[in-house]
Amino acid sequence: MARKDKIVFIPLGGGQNVGASCYYLKLGTSNILLDCGIGFEGDVTFAPTFYTLLSSNYLQSLSQISQIFISHAHFDHAGYLINYLPDFLNDFGQSAVYMTDMTYTLLEYQINFKQTRAAKQMHQLQSLVTKVDYMQRIPFADT
Repeated sequence: MARKDKIVFIPLGGGQNVGASCYYLKLGTSNILLDCGIGFEGDVTFAPTFYTLLSSNYLQSLSQISQIFISHAHFDHAGYLINYLPDFLNDFGQSAVYMTDMTYTLLEYQINFKQTRAAKQMHQLQSLVTKVDYMQRIPFADT
């Protein structure tokens, strides 16, 4: 049985290089991602190393992520939502996503600019996103 007071922190990107900032945080029974960015090496983009989580003892599926907090709309912090939106919705479609209204507006603009099928995808993303105010407290189910 998992201890409720156990904290686990795993960098999935951004830990050893610039880009693909994404950090897994386990607080009690809550599985949380802090940011979900992409990185760039020349003309190639790369995502966070989610397989690190899937090869750990903490998750069997990315659908077990309960909350995702996006700090701001820069590609290295939120680019996975922009460049890999269908994959994001497939992998994290049940996760609650939190960001400020301004971050959401900037992401919406970038997604609409980048993708031709953006309207349907933005509607799906919009159903997951909770817009929060700066410094707003968000309660966790088990804390």
